[in-house]
Amino acid sequence: MMKNVSNSKSGFTLIEMIGVIAVIAILAAFVTPKIFKVIEDSKITRFAGEVPVYTNAVANWYKDIGTLQSLNAAGAVVTNDSSFQVELIGKQGTALLWANWDGPYIDSVASPAIGTVLTFRSYAGLAGTAAPVATAVNSFDLDDDNKNDMDGKRVVSIVLTGVTSAQQLKVDSILDKGLTAARRATSGKVKYSGTQLIIYLASS
Repeated sequence: MMKNVSNSKSGFTLIEMIGVIAVIAILAAFVTPKIFKVIEDSKITRFAGEVPVYTNAVANWYKDIGTLQSLNAAGAVVTNDSSFQVELIGKQGTALLWANWDGPYIDSVASPAIGTVLTFRSYAGLAGTAAPVATAVNSFDLDDDNKNDMDGKRVVSIVLTGVTSAQQLKVDSILDKGLTAARRATSGKVKYSGTQLIIYLASS
């Protein structure tokens, strides 16, 4: 009596393995961009959520010091300062207005959620009512009438560099709503040009 001997083995054939890998590759091609978009959107949303925190920090500084101007090491006010975050993060001296300092008002600006470098600027408002330009840190058209609203005021803004155009538009859509589309880059609290994003925080 002859016995049937089977040489079949369990497992995947090479063709089946190639098919599985191909399906996984196709799924990855669809899923990966969506994952990166979610991550990117979360970074932008996080940054937009930090802006009110920065505004509150400046308000607390104003409450304690009595001015939106920054201070030098002697405690005297500084006319224009492109690194106002130094005073908001750490006390610089003990004289004059420094006695009222009750910070730190912010923890750090070293690692912004988007962009590369974040700085606080305290400047005298741009004179006149000419329409603001996208690169000016001291002129803002908050009411969207194509005129500078900072004439005669002290202005605090933040400047973020290394921002992509897509990030600029997303931040603008979150923080500025209902503005004239033709002037989105120069009106409201958010202005942008090149890879730079400027956001109004306070004025007095």
